[in-house]
Amino acid sequence: VRIAPDQATVAFNVIGRAETAPEAQELMNEQLTAVLRNLRQFGLPDEAIHTQQFSLSPRYRYDQERGQQVLIGYEARTQMEVHLGELDRLGALVQTLVDAGVTEVTRINYSLQNVRAAQERALREAALDARWRAETIAKALGQRIVGVIEVHDQSRGSAPPVALPARAASLDAAAAPEFLPDELWIRAEVVVLFRVAPQ
Repeated sequence: VRIAPDQATVAFNVIGRAETAPEAQELMNEQLTAVLRNLRQFGLPDEAIHTQQFSLSPRYRYDQERGQQVLIGYEARTQMEVHLGELDRLGALVQTLVDAGVTEVTRINYSLQNVRAAQERALREAALDARWRAETIAKALGQRIVGVIEVHDQSRGSAPPVALPARAASLDAAAAPEFLPDELWIRAEVVVLFRVAPQ
């Protein structure tokens, strides 16, 4: 079953770079404060904003004269995710992040708020398809379906996240980018053992 997604998860990095570790962390904290303020003004509740990981690491460059790596500073980085249930506001959300100083939007995944309804539809179609195939084979062999002996649901998962397709406008302050999400595939597989009898 192909179905249009109705929610998205946006992953991005908040970064601070400076000569010392405390300065890098302070710069990152300033940008993080701006990001959180903008997201709340955008209308996202706090439970839709998640911190995934924090890292503080040295930065090096290769010195040709010395023939070795030279420490040039530190980078503080926080990886974050936000969940949005209104896809028509996705471009505006990304622009909100850019306006807050975010320069790395790393991933946009699409999904469904009501996966079970889509799974139910896929299972129903899989079962009908199994019945049609069994009836076609039985008829060719001079048999008819008279009952069902066993049914096994062998579905493996539901709607996998779909990565952002490369169809986004440039991220600048002129206008919010537009995103065109692909449809999701909901797959269901059933194995049915039918009872047959002569026609």
